[in-house]
Amino acid sequence: MANNRGIPDQLVFTGKVTDQYNNGLAGASLFMKGHDGISAVTDKNGFFSVRLRKSDSANKLNVITVAYTGYEEASLALNTDNRIGNIIHLQPHGATLNEVVITGYGAKRKETLRRDIDTPPTPPSLIAFPADGWPAYNVYLDINKRLPYLDSTLAGNETISFIVNKKGVLSSFKVQQSVSPAHDSAAIRIIRQGPSWKLLKGRSARAVVTITFP
Repeated sequence: MANNRGIPDQLVFTGKVTDQYNNGLAGASLFMKGHDGISAVTDKNGFFSVRLRKSDSANKLNVITVAYTGYEEASLALNTDNRIGNIIHLQPHGATLNEVVITGYGAKRKETLRRDIDTPPTPPSLIAFPADGWPAYNVYLDINKRLPYLDSTLAGNETISFIVNKKGVLSSFKVQQSVSPAHDSAAIRIIRQGPSWKLLKGRSARAVVTITFP
């Protein structure tokens, strides 16, 4: 756990993300709307640390949102008078009948669609996909993964899963394979701020995107 000294112009908020049984959830993604670049991923015990500039803290509503596969998103208003010990409890949600897993950017595809035996299968890539197509999306990933603040000595695949709903909104991000916490946050930000997605049918689909660093 980080202390609260940090950089003089920054406030450090720490806490833990747990399930309904108070077990720490590793790999949960945290982000703050209205604060570009501020995000975090919980460690193996569910703990997190978020740095926020004092000037931002004074001028904005500081609400941190947590996303984790299989659980409802939850938000917490950060209080500058109580910056440690923030506990965020997540509640599980039921799986949709048409949930699928779609893997892009060179990773293996896997389908987990539940359907009637007599219903012919639909390829996962035709259910949820980047609105401009996979080739254009892969170009976007390749350009935007070159970030100067990432440790260039670390290399490997970052695999991120997320849900796409019928409006094309992305949510419930989860780190499936990690290079480092900094790479986790960067990959989620790249996907979240990237090109839009489409859902061909159903209420939601889970997609998986792999980004190879460096």
